[in-house]
Amino acid sequence: MLPPFAVPSTPSSVHLSHHPFPTFLHSHSFLGIPFLFLFISKSTQRKKQEKPITRVFKSIMTRFFFSATVAISVLVLAGWLQTGAQAIKFDIAGQDSADAVPVCVSHYVDDETQVIVKYKAGPGSNQKITFEVTDDTVHQNQLYRKDSVPEEMQKGAFLTKQAGDIIACFNNVLSSGVHPDPRYTRSVEIDFEIGAETIDYVKLAEKEKLKPMEVELRKLEDMVKEILDNMEVLQAREEKMRNTNESTNARVQWFSTLTMVILVTLGLWQIFYLKRFFRKKRLID
Repeated sequence: MLPPFAVPSTPSSVHLSHHPFPTFLHSHSFLGIPFLFLFISKSTQRKKQEKPITRVFKSIMTRFFFSATVAISVLVLAGWLQTGAQAIKFDIAGQDSADAVPVCVSHYVDDETQVIVKYKAGPGSNQKITFEVTDDTVHQNQLYRKDSVPEEMQKGAFLTKQAGDIIACFNNVLSSGVHPDPRYTRSVEIDFEIGAETIDYVKLAEKEKLKPMEVELRKLEDMVKEILDNMEVLQAREEKMRNTNESTNARVQWFSTLTMVILVTLGLWQIFYLKRFFRKKRLID
């Protein structure tokens, strides 16, 4: 799922980063949790001065508020998952087939990841829009292609073979005999679904007979798994970079030691050589 983004009508390229952590985790819906724990701590401090009935009542209320906070957090996150899918929409000017320049957007995807791209084109006469998805390798391997994009929403699915940017390009070519004109433009929409977003939870609920809340919990579970996978990838990269850094430091240390030994040896040799030279010339005793 991609955030709303406006792309200029001139041919250009836009890079979109895929962040593993949703902005929902920083929203105001969790602001009640610190006050809840403050309430718990103050209740614990006054526990010795209160009657048993009061302590039981406050314990029940604490559990109630905690359960309510968790339930509200799950519901808000479920709403974010349902309303978070917004496609990118922009206009493409019609161009001659000889000098047509595509308009591209890119998105980073890990290796062995399922990707579904949704796209469609707006109405426009004497214009043909082609759509192509490639990777960012030297050979620019083609992952998906559609020669004529219709006005209905289309889906294309593919599996990435290696980590990197996938580049989706639109090209608006005018019909033969039609010259470029500002009135010849067509709007296009595109949206990426990556990893857990590609799962059809409607069919999953029908197959496993899940309740709506269970479906939302399954979505959260898949999202958490994806976040953990991204964290493991980042951890592996950090470990690799740390090993490279330590190896480089060790090499620099040995090189510096060898350089110092060579400089000291060269200095001593120069001292003995000069003494010997001056003694032969009888300049020193």
